[in-house]
Amino acid sequence: MKHSHFLTALLIMLVLVTLVPSALAAGSISVNGPTVISSPGTYVLTKDISGGGSPAIWIQSSDVIFDGNGHTIDGTGASGSFGILVNGRDSVSRVTVKNVKLTDWHYGLYFKGVSNGQISGVTASHNNNAGICLAYSSNNQVTGCTATGNEHGILLSFASSYNTLTGNTASSNSDSGVYVASTSSTVYDTTGNQINGNTMNGNYQGVYIVFSNGNSFSDNSINNNSDYGIFADYASGTSMIRNTISASGQSGVVLYEARGCTISGNTATGNTDYGIWLSCSSGNTMSGNTLSNNKGGIALLGDETLTSDRNTVNGNRITDNREAGLFLCRSSGNTITNNYLSNSRDVMIGGADLASVWSVQTQAGTSITGGSTVGGNFWGTPDGTGFSQTHADANKDGICDQPYQFSSANVDKYPLVASTGSGSGPTPTIPLPNATSVPVTTVTPDPQVTIPVVEVTSLPVVVLPPEPDPSAPVTVQTPEITTTPSIPVTIPVPTVTVTTSTQTPDTQPGAVKPIGTLTTPPRDLDGDHRYEDVDGNGRLDFNDVVILYTNLDSITDPAQIVAFDFNANARIDFGDLVKLNSML
Repeated sequence: MKHSHFLTALLIMLVLVTLVPSALAAGSISVNGPTVISSPGTYVLTKDISGGGSPAIWIQSSDVIFDGNGHTIDGTGASGSFGILVNGRDSVSRVTVKNVKLTDWHYGLYFKGVSNGQISGVTASHNNNAGICLAYSSNNQVTGCTATGNEHGILLSFASSYNTLTGNTASSNSDSGVYVASTSSTVYDTTGNQINGNTMNGNYQGVYIVFSNGNSFSDNSINNNSDYGIFADYASGTSMIRNTISASGQSGVVLYEARGCTISGNTATGNTDYGIWLSCSSGNTMSGNTLSNNKGGIALLGDETLTSDRNTVNGNRITDNREAGLFLCRSSGNTITNNYLSNSRDVMIGGADLASVWSVQTQAGTSITGGSTVGGNFWGTPDGTGFSQTHADANKDGICDQPYQFSSANVDKYPLVASTGSGSGPTPTIPLPNATSVPVTTVTPDPQVTIPVVEVTSLPVVVLPPEPDPSAPVTVQTPEITTTPSIPVTIPVPTVTVTTSTQTPDTQPGAVKPIGTLTTPPRDLDGDHRYEDVDGNGRLDFNDVVILYTNLDSITDPAQIVAFDFNANARIDFGDLVKLNSML
């Protein structure tokens, strides 16, 4: 009887074994330590990896699937290190990296020269530069990944085009949630990327695009970022559609020297500055946006040498903004029609009173108020005393009987009235039968209005760290092959080499060339790779701040850009002066 019970139990165990799937699929290869993958196949990580040897996983072959199986690959934060590096002697393609956690590297996951690959379910956190970085890589898909606590969440740079980012979360990164940049300020070679349906919350900037044309951002949630929501800096042809942008520390969407951009169907609410802010940017289109409870709705601003002209503003709902619905300064020739404005001040003009077009010849069509005639704009205020709310529409065509001239150079010939959909306007509460104009709201440049001008003379985007030589020794393990793979796989096992680096102050000048007309190279006095001793005299003093300020626009050498990027935002700007001064 005892034997019978034993046999029964054994049979039950055998049945259960047959029902439980094996840990590794047939033909997959077990990985349980640092590994170089140089042949096609499916590789499955079976345990966490730590210790900081870089790269922990190095994929050099096409047609590879690397499944992290939910495990963590943990580094030590060493400069120039990689958690997973995908890069071969030649370009590689069809590489998939999924289901892995990468933390405390310089780059968590780094694709270089990769095409038609997939990155999914990767969690990259607390990496010094980017959680996920694509360089010289195109036609890849990044889906369902999480990047938190890095400098940049996801970085597309150096001729990385036609990639798709969908369903990712980039949050609490010290610079940008998503950063898009090209090789240099003269070669706009990162283009055609689709960044759709992602969440970029709680970063310094939600999205930053620089020197990169023709990229698209749609259906993203971009909220609670401490600086800007989306900043397109020298990024013409950028498309921003149906994004939700709220609670930014600055403006929701900013264009600087960008042309031919489309900003459509977005909702920008509760941003500290304007919902949409254009600086020195012409020929852009803003349509169908909802802009409310910001400091202002839309700003079209130029500087003394470069204006913001010939922009189209159509079909937007701009309501309950504190300063103004529309703010124009050094901007003319814009077409601003069929917008619904209801703010305490609907339009503000700074500086010279330059003319724009505020209406089209009346024609059949559905206006933004629901009327059957299209003409100009609806001019309202929250308290019901706006022009469109107080002027008659005797023939009930949905157009006020009088034009609205709000400055000497600007007039809406066919202002809309409120409508129930039949074209009928309201009975005016304050009849002004003989009025042809109202008090002008032209203002001199408002001392409380700051126009952000970003002078970028070179591309300080990302300085690539030295990459491992494919022929050099690398720390690896011999993978355990659980079954005979269908494709032969060769994993080299070179001599173990572990390199550790200790930061020491750079007391010997020469690592970075002198700034401007100086002859003495700068020095890094505290070993943080920032060269605070700008003049190289062996100490940090106010003269270093003065010299950096004097030469701010002339810093183009990549090594200098890294050396003087004190605020760690991957570019040289006024913030670096502020940071250096705070170090005195």
